[in-house]
Amino acid sequence: YINPYYGTQLQNAVNAGLIVCSYHFVHAADVPGQLAELERCVNKNYPVWLDSEVDGSGDYTASVQLHDQARAAGWNVVGDYFPKWFWAQVGSPDLTPLGLLWSSGYPFTGSGYASSLYTSANGDSNNNWSAYGGVTPTLWQFTDKGMVAGMQVDCSAFRGTEQDFISLLNKNGSNSMALTSGQEAELVAVTEGWLHGQAG
Repeated sequence: YINPYYGTQLQNAVNAGLIVCSYHFVHAADVPGQLAELERCVNKNYPVWLDSEVDGSGDYTASVQLHDQARAAGWNVVGDYFPKWFWAQVGSPDLTPLGLLWSSGYPFTGSGYASSLYTSANGDSNNNWSAYGGVTPTLWQFTDKGMVAGMQVDCSAFRGTEQDFISLLNKNGSNSMALTSGQEAELVAVTEGWLHGQAG
């Protein structure tokens, strides 16, 4: 699946001053095909996150290969959404070759404002920030029922400032982002369904 609205959504997000990243589901069977898809679809001026999990037929070896080959081809692949449950399912591999770690874990089932849900889950002290695979999560997706701008969406958190996050994206990338420290950004809330379509 390739999101037909990717270009428009990306431009609208940039125009709104948001930190923009693309997102790609890893499919184990065809790393060269995924590189070709990235070439067709994804703007190299913005960071890319990979997603390794069962629904995307994610595979550790394919994730490492795609990460390395995409970076060598010029994409700023900064990290991988590699949930702890999937990490355990595939043998608890070393995640350090995949860059930054985007974890997930939902400590509750209710819905509400993202900030309230995060606070009620002990936020920065929650054990979902604990390291696994040799990496401490940079992002934690803490709910799929957060209310943001009147919509119920998946929400993730980052423990740091906007500038800290921008610096991490630049530091881990093979090219620079078209961002400046003066841009305003909304980081906590992201819609995973929208992000999945960013890169396919």
